[in-house]
Amino acid sequence: DEPNLYSLDRLDLSARAKGYAPAEKKELNLPGGESVEQELLLTLGGEVLVHVLDAEGVALKGARVEHRSDSGSVPHGEMFVFGGGGGGEMSDPNGEVLFPNLAPGLHSFRLGEDSAGGGPMFTTSADVAIAIPGMGGGDEDDWSQVQVGDGARSEVTLRAAPRGSLAGRVREGGKVLAGATLSLSKAGGDAGARMPMLMGMGGGGPEGKSDGDGRYAIEDVKEGRYKLSVTHPTRRMPQDFELDLREGKNTFDVDLSLAIVAGRVLDEKGLGIPGVRVWAERKAGEGAPGVRMRFMMINDDGDVYSLPDYEVA
Repeated sequence: DEPNLYSLDRLDLSARAKGYAPAEKKELNLPGGESVEQELLLTLGGEVLVHVLDAEGVALKGARVEHRSDSGSVPHGEMFVFGGGGGGEMSDPNGEVLFPNLAPGLHSFRLGEDSAGGGPMFTTSADVAIAIPGMGGGDEDDWSQVQVGDGARSEVTLRAAPRGSLAGRVREGGKVLAGATLSLSKAGGDAGARMPMLMGMGGGGPEGKSDGDGRYAIEDVKEGRYKLSVTHPTRRMPQDFELDLREGKNTFDVDLSLAIVAGRVLDEKGLGIPGVRVWAERKAGEGAPGVRMRFMMINDDGDVYSLPDYEVA
């Protein structure tokens, strides 16, 4: 008997090809020792033309538009972080982006927030995607939903939110602090804080660094509520502040607290133990769920290879 290459009785079957919409067949039964034939029909699908406008209603060139399928293989509420291409498509000089060969059903689009420093989050020859269930990539209000029909074109307009800047001075114990790094991330939710830093993975949102006078500036930030994290090589952990950023210039002076924890490390006999490394970290929320991550490799032909999920507590 030929060995059964699949150990599962149920699996998902899908097909992808350039110039066609993805085709899927869910919950395929694969009884052990039997051959099963399935037919997948590839169609051209539909397309969506996205118009991108700035806060004043003028066509916006070079804006990154992100896309997700709300009725396809990507479960609702998952965030995909892509490597290589950075994720999304850039708007042309007319402020337009065309998404062709989409599977019929609901699709969502939004303007992406570029990471600080630019460039890809990963440096690989193939596109890499990390699927993180429960991390939908921010507010659901950011997404604009549209129904895609087979052989039809739909249009959606995205308007960029007003932008602002943040500036101020960093002090520690009343004295100015140079060389502090200040980074902004969307306020609310702890899932992102629990996501591990992977090899080759870049940092988070917009950031700045304090100069010799303790002054810092962070430019071109979408208005909203943010968490400002302040780190410094001489400090053991970051200190966070929540603040609202509005259109235009915003000012926030940072006053970092100083605290010292001292004590002794003893063995079971009450004798001091030398050379023990001791560190402090912020206590995680009680009963906080872990983060399940899924790695996917996508080659130039559109083939998708998934690795087993793993969970980060």
